[in-house]
Amino acid sequence: MEEEKQLPPIETERKYIIRIPRTQDMRGCRGYSCSAIEQIYLPSAPGVTHRIRRRLTAGKSVYTETVKTRLSAMSCIEEEKQIPKEEYARLKSQRDKNRRIVKKNRHTFVYGEQTFEIDIYPFRKNSCVMETELKSELERPALPPFIRVVKEVTGDHRYSNAALAKRIPDDWREGSAASVPRRPRNPKYSHCRAMRRDHPAKGKGSTDASKEKKA
Repeated sequence: MEEEKQLPPIETERKYIIRIPRTQDMRGCRGYSCSAIEQIYLPSAPGVTHRIRRRLTAGKSVYTETVKTRLSAMSCIEEEKQIPKEEYARLKSQRDKNRRIVKKNRHTFVYGEQTFEIDIYPFRKNSCVMETELKSELERPALPPFIRVVKEVTGDHRYSNAALAKRIPDDWREGSAASVPRRPRNPKYSHCRAMRRDHPAKGKGSTDASKEKKA
């Protein structure tokens, strides 16, 4: 008798934009951990997301490959497996060049019986993304008291990591018209730029002006 093939798990989650909470509040929760994540997307068919991830926790890196097939705005079939470092490097060379490499810090903790994941991105200073997995799409989780929700973005594909790898939503940029924030200018040299504006370099124009004064 053939063994029944086990179906991949279905992931159902809610997602929120929240104010960045204090680290000490998150650390005070059960099961707290913090990881540095590098996430890379590979070419895939519509409705399917294929990614690889390196997760660094307490000095140890774990490499995974994940394929997600979307079922609804809240749910998807998730197939994930751990891969060796060499396979990660091989797949990384095949990444989708139209998507950026996503880097973030993930804080994970348990509140009540619910596991929460908070992703803090380098391009946001005041807000971040929080996700929590549910048993059904009708479930409404009880949120920790230290969480300040800006808005719920469940089902809004613009805030998925795959979408953020392409473009940052207009209402989630911090004062920049570009889809990817530019590297901030070094304040060390800001006075130099001001001096150049107020005192342009000597050239033909400045020489003529000095002659007029002498005349």
